[in-house]
Amino acid sequence: MIFSLFALALVSFLVVAILAWWIRKLSARLESTTQSLTRTRRKLEFVEETLGQEIAKLRYGLKKNTGQLTFHGDMTFKEALAINPRVQEIMGEMHVGGCPDCAVDLKQTLAYGAAINNVGVEDFLVALNDLPESKSATNKPDKSQHPELVILQ
Repeated sequence: MIFSLFALALVSFLVVAILAWWIRKLSARLESTTQSLTRTRRKLEFVEETLGQEIAKLRYGLKKNTGQLTFHGDMTFKEALAINPRVQEIMGEMHVGGCPDCAVDLKQTLAYGAAINNVGVEDFLVALNDLPESKSATNKPDKSQHPELVILQ
């Protein structure tokens, strides 16, 4: 009787030990798979962002070659904002007039404003020309979206 209880306890202990080992092994595999998935997701996001940028550059090149650019380097900020109020979003994102340290004058050209704020002129123009067409050119920029936007009059 004692022997059978001892054997039962020993078998139970072995089963629990095997289950614990198996659970640890599965947990380690799950952690490894989760890390791999996270790395893959980051790579995919990077590729997606890079692809989006390359597509925007291709669209810009096509518009430039066909003379259909909406925004060009010789255009002033005032003209650009009149064409599409969402220009201020790109200005804020790229720090060209988005804060007191990178303020721009409305009379400055887009190329000059980008250059003095250490932003690639072509990158700035690519981003501006990638904006969807404005529904109304008479809209004023909405300061609530980028209240930090500083434009000198």
